[in-house]
Amino acid sequence: MSALYPYYKQTALDIGNTDRVDMNTDTIKVALYDSYTYDATDKYLTDIGTGTLIATSGALASPTVVNGTFDAADKTVVAVPGGHTITDLIIFKDTGVAGTSTVIANIDLDQAGAALSLATNGSDVLLTFHASGIFDI
Repeated sequence: MSALYPYYKQTALDIGNTDRVDMNTDTIKVALYDSYTYDATDKYLTDIGTGTLIATSGALASPTVVNGTFDAADKTVVAVPGGHTITDLIIFKDTGVAGTSTVIANIDLDQAGAALSLATNGSDVLLTFHASGIFDI
């Protein structure tokens, strides 16, 4: 399951919002979480109150927005610490400060215990995005 955060949708519709996200030019990253529970009230990385942050990717390369679909090149997250299970990917705008880094989308890999979660062992993790894009608005 994938969900866009309501605050991100608000910033997309409000040209005067100071947290507005430009998916083509802003620094967009992915945070890998263990045991996160989606909360529609989360606005920034510091609002995330559940789960454990395992690792954060570098900036997504080759971002595109076409007909409301966001996509980017696949991304390798290097040396993800072992002993965790990645259950969620949180896409966010990185401002360099967690308290102003807007969360954009949550991709729930665990889906009620399904075998889509990934145990980590210290190796690299390749995030392979679907050919039709990462998410649609």
